[in-house]
Amino acid sequence: NSNPSEKDFTAAYDAQIRKTLATFPELPSIAIVVIKDDKPIFVHAYGMADMENGVKADTDTLYYIASSTKSFTALTAAMLDQEGKIKLSDPVTKYTPGIQFKTEIPDKVTIRDLLTHTSGLRNGALVNRLAFTGQIDQREIDHVFAEGTTFNDAFFGKYNYTNLGYNIYGLALHYSLNKKWQDLLQERIFTPAGLKHTTAYVSQARTKKFQIAAPYVIDTDAADAGKMVRSKLEKTDQNMQSAGGIFMSVSDLGRWLNLNMNGGKLDGKQVVPTDLIRSAQTGYTKSTRNEPPFSGDGEYGLGWQIGKYRNEKVIYHH
Repeated sequence: NSNPSEKDFTAAYDAQIRKTLATFPELPSIAIVVIKDDKPIFVHAYGMADMENGVKADTDTLYYIASSTKSFTALTAAMLDQEGKIKLSDPVTKYTPGIQFKTEIPDKVTIRDLLTHTSGLRNGALVNRLAFTGQIDQREIDHVFAEGTTFNDAFFGKYNYTNLGYNIYGLALHYSLNKKWQDLLQERIFTPAGLKHTTAYVSQARTKKFQIAAPYVIDTDAADAGKMVRSKLEKTDQNMQSAGGIFMSVSDLGRWLNLNMNGGKLDGKQVVPTDLIRSAQTGYTKSTRNEPPFSGDGEYGLGWQIGKYRNEKVIYHH
């Protein structure tokens, strides 16, 4: 059927997912939402949110959305740019007062370069602390930021996907606005968009008694190779960061997609100005992706990849 009804699609898609899960019984859970036009036509969770405790996943279960966080951070950046609070075209160093960089960061490196992965900056230690070790005492972070950031002119203006730009943007919010990126996302996006099962704080999710999907990884240990095991790295408030630090339910994720697909409109209300949504979905730099199904050349917007699936234009983030 070249144009199946929503009911046919839902039934066929559900059957396909169940078949896949039966083929890969080691998958703990999967949650999927499909938006068509301006409403969800498919919102389902399958499997177990917590295998050890026998907890089933549902459409309010919180999942860690990792790098999809970038689209939220970048849209907030577009809002602050429009208000003249932190301009995307300004030098990064304008918003890092008090930081004495060991390696000079030239004025040509802008806030937009941070968010489009073209800054030419490197700082592995900073990225590692913010996303993994959780050693985020502010004085320590200031020190690692100042001492460990290097600039390479040969890489400037060239796309190189990394968390660093978003991490530095998060620090800029702290230095120049004295605000936490987590609180800005809540205030600018989560609350206005009615995302009730979404948070950038693990502690908040626990306080509200939200069901969090437990983290599982594929064991690479020879004896158990290929088996799903509970990850030793649990996310805490300390290792949630502005490049990857949101827990949200699949139904909320649907609302976020809906808002982005409909020019900032949700439930008939203009939640985010259309021009800001458009600017986030505009390509600012050429990018390459090697992961199927969206392989080949594309562009990077503000927290979104813009590419092709066969011959269709797609806006997405892994």
